[in-house]
Amino acid sequence: MYARVIPLQFKPDCLDDFLTVYRKSAVPDLLQRRGFGGGLVLTDADSPRGLLVSLWEQRDDLRRSQPHSQRIVSAMLLPFLRQPPTPDLYEVCVQAGHALGGRAARTLSLPIAGDTLDQALEVYTDVLLPELKQQPGFQGVFWFADRQAGSGLGLSLWTSAEAMRAADEPGAFFPRAAQTLAAFFQAPPVRGYYTVSGQL
Repeated sequence: MYARVIPLQFKPDCLDDFLTVYRKSAVPDLLQRRGFGGGLVLTDADSPRGLLVSLWEQRDDLRRSQPHSQRIVSAMLLPFLRQPPTPDLYEVCVQAGHALGGRAARTLSLPIAGDTLDQALEVYTDVLLPELKQQPGFQGVFWFADRQAGSGLGLSLWTSAEAMRAADEPGAFFPRAAQTLAAFFQAPPVRGYYTVSGQL
């Protein structure tokens, strides 16, 4: 599985129009694309930012879809954005739980070098993932990675913003998980909170 993540910066008061056009114009086309495996629209109520996440069965499916995705963004969505977005392309290293049904999403940048990624993934899947699945309100999780760039993104989905933020309290799951993975980070990870505004 592979993923395209498009970071968005919305113009003032354009979020609702963006979502309307995306649902009416972009979604029907996405559903026709070979290898499309689902998608998420994440928005931040406290700032004009968001993420478009699309999943693809094969690397070639992702690559074939890239030129068309750029045309869709330019023709339909760019009028609502501050600037043309630059997509990030990832391998999906972890997918657990359920993507559908989540109402809140937490992201964490994962600056882990490619030569230590497999070791970090082993620690995550063996030690941390079983505990994450037991957290109240947990819905699903992805670990996206670009081995060559030494970058990645963790995306977890939750039944509510309250449950998501509770897992980030001092001594709760996420601070302990960050401490467990700290030796693998090349830079401090950056966290984000989002609302799930659309899912396919």
